[in-house]
This record gives sequence, C-alpha cells and structure tokens, in this order.
Amino acid sequence: MINRERLVELYRDTHFKTTFIAAYLNNGFKEHKAEEQYNHLFNMLAEETTDGSVHVSCAPSDELRKRVLSIANDGLNFDPNAKEILLKGYLTEDKRPAVASILRYRGMHRLVAACPDIRIHSTQIVYESDSFTWLGSEMRPSFASNGRNQNTNIVCGFTVFTLKDGSVICYKVSAEELMAVVEMNLKMIADFGGQPTDSLYNTAWRDRCLRIVTFRMAFREYQHLFSRNDTMTLEGEENNTTNTVNVSPNLAAILETELQQSANA
Repeated sequence: MINRERLVELYRDTHFKTTFIAAYLNNGFKEHKAEEQYNHLFNMLAEETTDGSVHVSCAPSDELRKRVLSIANDGLNFDPNAKEILLKGYLTEDKRPAVASILRYRGMHRLVAACPDIRIHSTQIVYESDSFTWLGSEMRPSFASNGRNQNTNIVCGFTVFTLKDGSVICYKVSAEELMAVVEMNLKMIADFGGQPTDSLYNTAWRDRCLRIVTFRMAFREYQHLFSRNDTMTLEGEENNTTNTVNVSPNLAAILETELQQSANA
C-alpha cells in the first residue's frame, strides 16, 4: 500500500527538490529536463504495486531521499520509457521496509557513456571459427571474424573499454557462463508454458542478446569506475544480494527478459 503522506511530504520538501534539480543540472540537463525528471520520479513513486510486495514509499523517508539523490547524482533517467533505473520496495531480514535501486541495462550504458575516462567501448562474441587470442585484462585481445559464423559453438564473449589515454580495460566471459544464462532463459520460458523457439537466443537476435549479457557482466566487474553509487543492484541480480528484494515470478520474468527488450532498442 502506498504511504501517500510520505510521498506528499517528500514532494513538498523544497530542499530535496533543489538538491535533486541541481544534481541533474550538474549532469548537463537543461532546467526544464531536470524538472521533467522530478515529475518522472514521483510518477514512479506513485505507481501501485501489483505483486504484493512492499511499496517503495513505505521505506524510511531519509533512506528514500538518499537513494533517490544518489541516482540523481549519476544523471540516470527516471522516465520508465528510458528503462534506466527502477525503484523497488522490499522487506529486510528483520522485516523492516526498505528501498532498492535497480540499475537496468540502458542505465549501465548511460553511466559508461558519461564516464570521463572512457573514450569508447565494444563487446563481441567469439565463435569457434573466429581467430581469437586473449592477452589479459590490460591488453586488447587479438580478434578477427567474418561475422558469418554465428551458428557455430561459442568460445567466449569479451568487452573492451578504451580509455582516453589509449589504454584498455578488458573483460572476458566464458562460454560456460554465457550458456548458463541461455539455459536459465529457456527454463524461465518453459516455466511460463512457452517453447524453446520463443527465446530470442534461438533466433537471429542470439548474438545481440549474448553481447548484452557480456556487457552486463563487464559492467558489474568495473562498476566502481562508472559510478560512486555502490548501493545500486544490477538488474537480474536482485536475488543474489543480502536482504534480497522480494521479486514476484511475473516481475522476475520481466527483469530477466529485459535483455531481450533491449535488443529492440
């Protein structure tokens, strides 16, 4: 149930609004766009839960303020259509209402793009017929592909972050890790009465989906480079954290298929 009194109190908090708007202005937003973010925030906070979970507004006011302002400091977009951030209420182990901020795939991309040390980044999937040599996390791997071999077995995935000084930070994901995600996706679809052919991993979007998974794992490894906000949970990992967010099966399905939705972006 929504704690409307708490939301009204927060909305009328002029110091909170001033700090919130200033955070977006510092991230390069025009004033009217920063005001839009304030409206998007409260539209998100006012949404009713449909899965029986604790509403985000039930969390202590100070915790909610701190969580929201940490997101604003990163310049993340509260517009639900942007699919960058999600606020979720949950109960801690001692049954206290709390709020989690869940960083979504597009939000990860925004943080990487905004990082002043990163010039460019790329993610690739390596197949058996490709030429590939891994040279470690601080050297660009040797990789050559004709792009026509995506039906062969997967060797690995990798992401390269190129810094402004020309140096690189690399991350490699094994075939076993990637296939574990595929199997989890197929199991989820089967649990909801679907068929293996319903999975984008069994379509022409397979490579794109695997690249999304690889990028997300690379982001998780180097998250400290892109954001000082270490309280965000990465989407899809809600149940791997202490005091886990209670996610219903339906919402879990939505979160797990975000990488599929992102493929259409």
